[in-house]
Amino acid sequence: MNRSRLSTLLSLLLIGASAMAQITVSWGTIDKRYPVEVKAEIKPIKSPSLTAWKGERVNMQLVVANTGSEQEIAIEFSDLTDNKGNIISAEQIKGGIVEPVIADTFSGCSNHAVDAHGTYPTADRITMNSTAKIAENAMRGLWMTLQVPRDIKSGTYSGNVTVTAGEKKSVRQYKVKVLESVLPEPKDWRFHLDLWQNPYAVSRYYNVEPFSDEFWRIFEN
Repeated sequence: MNRSRLSTLLSLLLIGASAMAQITVSWGTIDKRYPVEVKAEIKPIKSPSLTAWKGERVNMQLVVANTGSEQEIAIEFSDLTDNKGNIISAEQIKGGIVEPVIADTFSGCSNHAVDAHGTYPTADRITMNSTAKIAENAMRGLWMTLQVPRDIKSGTYSGNVTVTAGEKKSVRQYKVKVLESVLPEPKDWRFHLDLWQNPYAVSRYYNVEPFSDEFWRIFEN
Protein backbone atom coordinates (compact mmCIF):
# COMPACT_ATOMS: atom_id res chain seq x y z
CA MET A 1 0.00 0.00 0.00
CA ASN A 2 1.46 3.38 -1.00
CA ARG A 3 1.85 6.25 1.45
CA SER A 4 -1.09 8.22 0.04
CA ARG A 5 -3.57 5.35 0.43
CA LEU A 6 -2.26 4.56 3.91
CA SER A 7 -2.71 8.19 4.93
CA THR A 8 -6.29 8.20 3.60
CA LEU A 9 -7.12 4.96 5.42
CA LEU A 10 -5.73 6.27 8.70
CA SER A 11 -7.72 9.48 8.30
CA LEU A 12 -10.94 7.54 7.76
CA LEU A 13 -10.25 5.38 10.81
CA LEU A 14 -9.57 8.44 12.94
CA ILE A 15 -12.77 10.11 11.73
CA GLY A 16 -14.77 6.98 12.55
CA ALA A 17 -13.18 6.70 15.99
CA SER A 18 -13.81 10.38 16.67
CA ALA A 19 -17.48 10.09 15.69
CA MET A 20 -17.95 7.02 17.88
CA ALA A 21 -16.28 8.72 20.83
CA GLN A 22 -18.81 11.56 20.75
CA ILE A 23 -21.54 9.46 22.39
CA THR A 24 -21.71 10.35 26.08
CA VAL A 25 -23.91 8.68 28.68
CA SER A 26 -24.66 10.17 32.10
CA TRP A 27 -27.28 9.85 34.79
CA GLY A 28 -30.09 12.38 34.70
CA THR A 29 -33.22 12.91 36.77
CA ILE A 30 -36.74 11.65 36.11
CA ASP A 31 -38.03 15.11 37.03
CA LYS A 32 -36.67 16.76 33.88
CA ARG A 33 -37.62 16.65 30.20
CA TYR A 34 -34.26 16.94 28.45
CA PRO A 35 -33.84 18.86 25.18
CA VAL A 36 -33.76 16.83 21.96
CA GLU A 37 -30.66 18.64 20.69
CA VAL A 38 -27.26 19.08 22.32
CA LYS A 39 -27.37 22.73 23.38
CA ALA A 40 -25.20 22.65 26.48
CA GLU A 41 -23.21 20.16 28.50
CA ILE A 42 -25.42 18.12 30.81
CA LYS A 43 -24.28 18.25 34.41
CA PRO A 44 -24.24 14.59 35.48
CA ILE A 45 -25.73 13.57 38.80
CA LYS A 46 -24.66 10.79 41.14
CA SER A 47 -25.60 7.21 40.40
CA PRO A 48 -29.17 6.63 41.59
CA SER A 49 -29.67 5.03 44.98
CA LEU A 50 -33.39 4.35 45.15
CA THR A 51 -35.64 2.99 47.89
CA ALA A 52 -38.65 0.81 47.07
CA TRP A 53 -41.26 -1.41 48.60
CA LYS A 54 -41.69 -4.97 47.40
CA GLY A 55 -44.14 -4.86 44.49
CA GLU A 56 -43.37 -1.20 43.77
CA ARG A 57 -42.32 0.24 40.41
CA VAL A 58 -39.42 2.73 40.35
CA ASN A 59 -37.97 4.78 37.49
CA MET A 60 -34.58 6.16 36.43
CA GLN A 61 -33.34 8.18 33.47
CA LEU A 62 -30.01 8.29 31.68
CA VAL A 63 -29.09 11.01 29.18
CA VAL A 64 -27.46 10.00 25.88
CA ALA A 65 -25.85 12.80 23.87
CA ASN A 66 -24.21 12.58 20.44
CA THR A 67 -22.00 15.37 19.14
CA GLY A 68 -20.59 13.23 16.33
CA SER A 69 -22.19 11.65 13.28
CA GLU A 70 -25.34 9.50 13.56
CA GLN A 71 -24.75 6.47 15.74
CA GLU A 72 -26.75 3.35 16.49
CA ILE A 73 -26.72 2.36 20.14
CA ALA A 74 -27.65 -0.86 21.89
CA ILE A 75 -29.07 -0.94 25.42
CA GLU A 76 -28.61 -3.84 27.84
CA PHE A 77 -29.75 -4.20 31.46
CA SER A 78 -28.02 -6.51 33.93
CA ASP A 79 -29.53 -8.52 36.77
CA LEU A 80 -29.53 -6.80 40.16
CA THR A 81 -27.82 -8.66 43.00
CA ASP A 82 -27.31 -8.14 46.72
CA ASN A 83 -24.41 -9.29 48.92
CA LYS A 84 -26.28 -12.49 49.85
CA GLY A 85 -26.66 -13.75 46.30
CA ASN A 86 -30.31 -12.76 45.87
CA ILE A 87 -31.20 -11.68 42.34
CA ILE A 88 -33.73 -9.39 40.70
CA SER A 89 -33.82 -10.55 37.10
CA ALA A 90 -33.09 -8.13 34.26
CA GLU A 91 -36.49 -9.23 32.91
CA GLN A 92 -38.02 -6.96 35.57
CA ILE A 93 -36.46 -3.90 33.89
CA LYS A 94 -38.08 -2.21 30.91
CA GLY A 95 -36.75 0.81 29.13
CA GLY A 96 -35.94 2.64 25.97
CA ILE A 97 -35.15 5.94 24.33
CA VAL A 98 -37.45 8.92 24.94
CA GLU A 99 -38.28 10.08 21.40
CA PRO A 100 -39.61 13.54 20.51
CA VAL A 101 -43.13 14.49 19.46
CA ILE A 102 -44.32 17.75 17.91
CA ALA A 103 -45.79 20.22 20.42
CA ASP A 104 -46.88 23.84 20.21
CA THR A 105 -47.07 26.79 22.56
CA PHE A 106 -50.87 26.85 22.76
CA SER A 107 -52.19 26.91 26.32
CA GLY A 108 -55.82 26.04 26.99
CA CYS A 109 -58.51 23.50 26.21
CA SER A 110 -60.22 24.97 23.14
CA ASN A 111 -59.60 23.90 19.56
CA HIS A 112 -57.06 25.81 17.48
CA ALA A 113 -55.47 25.68 14.06
CA VAL A 114 -52.45 23.44 13.56
CA ASP A 115 -49.18 25.44 13.55
CA ALA A 116 -51.02 28.64 14.52
CA HIS A 117 -48.95 29.04 17.67
CA GLY A 118 -45.61 27.67 16.47
CA THR A 119 -44.38 24.10 16.83
CA TYR A 120 -41.28 22.49 18.29
CA PRO A 121 -40.03 18.95 19.07
CA THR A 122 -40.13 17.88 22.71
CA ALA A 123 -39.13 14.65 24.44
CA ASP A 124 -42.24 12.65 25.29
CA ARG A 125 -42.69 9.16 23.76
CA ILE A 126 -40.92 6.35 25.60
CA THR A 127 -40.01 3.50 23.26
CA MET A 128 -39.28 -0.02 24.45
CA ASN A 129 -36.60 -0.88 21.89
CA SER A 130 -33.19 -2.32 22.80
CA THR A 131 -31.55 -0.41 19.92
CA ALA A 132 -31.93 3.15 18.65
CA LYS A 133 -30.30 5.58 16.25
CA ILE A 134 -29.07 8.83 17.77
CA ALA A 135 -28.79 11.54 15.12
CA GLU A 136 -25.92 13.98 14.89
CA ASN A 137 -26.09 16.67 17.60
CA ALA A 138 -29.06 14.90 19.23
CA MET A 139 -29.81 14.25 22.88
CA ARG A 140 -32.17 11.58 24.16
CA GLY A 141 -33.31 10.40 27.54
CA LEU A 142 -33.07 6.68 28.25
CA TRP A 143 -35.96 5.81 30.55
CA MET A 144 -35.76 2.77 32.83
CA THR A 145 -38.55 1.20 34.87
CA LEU A 146 -37.85 -1.50 37.47
CA GLN A 147 -40.68 -3.67 38.76
CA VAL A 148 -39.61 -4.91 42.20
CA PRO A 149 -40.89 -8.49 42.74
CA ARG A 150 -43.21 -9.06 45.69
CA ASP A 151 -41.40 -12.19 46.81
CA ILE A 152 -37.85 -10.80 46.75
CA LYS A 153 -35.75 -10.62 49.91
CA SER A 154 -35.24 -7.16 51.36
CA GLY A 155 -31.78 -5.66 51.00
CA THR A 156 -29.68 -3.40 48.79
CA TYR A 157 -29.38 -4.53 45.18
CA SER A 158 -26.86 -3.29 42.60
CA GLY A 159 -27.23 -3.37 38.83
CA ASN A 160 -25.99 -1.64 35.73
CA VAL A 161 -27.06 -0.57 32.28
CA THR A 162 -24.71 -0.79 29.30
CA VAL A 163 -24.99 1.51 26.29
CA THR A 164 -22.93 0.34 23.30
CA ALA A 165 -22.04 2.55 20.32
CA GLY A 166 -19.78 0.80 17.84
CA GLU A 167 -16.85 -0.56 19.85
CA LYS A 168 -17.43 1.78 22.79
CA LYS A 169 -19.31 0.57 25.87
CA SER A 170 -20.56 2.91 28.59
CA VAL A 171 -21.56 1.14 31.81
CA ARG A 172 -23.55 3.01 34.46
CA GLN A 173 -24.33 1.52 37.87
CA TYR A 174 -27.21 2.09 40.28
CA LYS A 175 -28.60 0.70 43.54
CA VAL A 176 -32.07 -0.06 44.85
CA LYS A 177 -32.79 -0.60 48.55
CA VAL A 178 -35.78 -2.95 48.90
CA LEU A 179 -37.67 -2.55 52.18
CA GLU A 180 -39.72 -5.17 54.06
CA SER A 181 -42.97 -3.32 53.23
CA VAL A 182 -45.13 -4.82 50.46
CA LEU A 183 -47.27 -2.73 48.13
CA PRO A 184 -50.78 -4.26 47.83
CA GLU A 185 -51.85 -5.60 44.46
CA PRO A 186 -53.97 -3.16 42.39
CA LYS A 187 -57.15 -5.14 43.06
CA ASP A 188 -56.69 -4.44 46.76
CA TRP A 189 -56.10 -0.70 46.47
CA ARG A 190 -58.65 1.53 48.22
CA PHE A 191 -58.47 4.68 46.13
CA HIS A 192 -59.46 5.71 42.61
CA LEU A 193 -57.05 7.43 40.20
CA ASP A 194 -58.78 9.46 37.49
CA LEU A 195 -56.60 10.26 34.47
CA TRP A 196 -57.64 12.93 31.96
CA GLN A 197 -56.59 12.46 28.35
CA ASN A 198 -57.42 14.90 25.57
CA PRO A 199 -58.22 13.27 22.18
CA TYR A 200 -58.71 16.66 20.52
CA ALA A 201 -54.94 16.88 20.01
CA VAL A 202 -55.29 14.13 17.38
CA SER A 203 -57.93 16.06 15.44
CA ARG A 204 -55.89 19.27 15.61
CA TYR A 205 -52.66 17.66 14.45
CA TYR A 206 -54.20 15.70 11.55
CA ASN A 207 -56.82 18.34 10.77
CA VAL A 208 -59.76 15.94 10.93
CA GLU A 209 -63.22 16.25 12.48
CA PRO A 210 -63.22 15.12 16.14
CA PHE A 211 -64.70 11.62 16.56
CA SER A 212 -65.28 11.18 12.82
CA ASP A 213 -64.50 7.87 11.09
CA GLU A 214 -61.17 9.27 9.93
CA PHE A 215 -60.43 10.45 13.48
CA TRP A 216 -60.99 6.95 14.89
CA ARG A 217 -58.90 5.35 12.15
CA ILE A 218 -55.95 7.56 13.06
CA PHE A 219 -56.57 7.32 16.81
CA GLU A 220 -56.65 3.51 16.80
CA ASN A 221 -53.48 3.22 14.74
